[in-house]
Amino acid sequence: MKYHGLIIPMTAGVPVVNIGSSTKNLALCSETGIPSVPYPAISAQEILKAVKLAETRENWVEVQRYRLEARAAVVNYVDNLKANGV
Repeated sequence: MKYHGLIIPMTAGVPVVNIGSSTKNLALCSETGIPSVPYPAISAQEILKAVKLAETRENWVEVQRYRLEARAAVVNYVDNLKANGV
């Protein structure tokens, strides 16, 4: 799974599950509490468990915090572009 495949749903407030072993993705999952299924463990049962975990409200407290920070960063970036005439 690509990094942006996690970031885009997170910024929209949509539950997401990482499937794979990318270092960057695993770090993001660790930081935010996003469920992750690494390659050696991929199975329908493991993915279903991760999806159920992703849907729990408790798991999304940290993701929602990250979503707000990401949106604020995007707004700040766009404001800086506008301020510089881009």
